Amino acid sequence: MQFVSINKLSNGHPTIWTKYKIGLQHKTFDSYTSVCAQIETTNGILNVYATIIGVFGGIGERFKSDLENQLLDFEKLTSKKPFCIIGDLNVTFSGRVYPSHDARNKLNNAFEKLKLTNVTAAIENNVDHIVISKDFIKNKKVTIKTWNHDKKLSDHIGICLSIE
Repeated sequence: MQFVSINKLSNGHPTIWTKYKIGLQHKTFDSYTSVCAQIETTNGILNVYATIIGVFGGIGERFKSDLENQLLDFEKLTSKKPFCIIGDLNVTFSGRVYPSHDARNKLNNAFEKLKLTNVTAAIENNVDHIVISKDFIKNKKVTIKTWNHDKKLSDHIGICLSIE
């Protein structure tokens, strides 16, 4: 099941594209940097939160504000289980630490508390991630494919998560 993609439009807004029916949209703290939709997949309902944490990268007050407020969104929206976070988190989880240990630790602690797994954490020096409820992928085969390693299409690699 490959079901969703995130696109960052030229105006900075994240969007969710899916072949499955969107049941409803959940309110996020800032629709400029995040959107959340309930998607009716073949594996059941999945609430997908598409985001850009820090539209200017992992620096400055905008990043700090986005991170803190999106952590609050994650807390609120994981009650509508199962839950998936996709997008440009502007944080690496392996390889060079970016932007800081503090940002990495805050997200890792939130993921653990909310019973989410970052399936892209092992991709070195990568800021685009897919984080999903452990229960949603339990007993399923999860495959990650990446592309655009030469970064000719974008300044980010592409990532695809397949769940079977």
